[in-house]
Amino acid sequence: MSYKNKFMNFGLLGAFTKYNGSLERSLTTYNQFEFNQNQNFCSGISL
Repeated sequence: MSYKNKFMNFGLLGAFTKYNGSLERSLTTYNQFEFNQNQNFCSGISL
């Protein structure tokens, strides 16, 4: 979704993903910020 006029741009976005299987990662330094379940939600704002 986005809004745009002469002075400003504004946008929102989101994504949801769900997998059939399960995902179990070890919490090492490399993987500590990755999702660790069978679903993931991500959102953002654009200014």
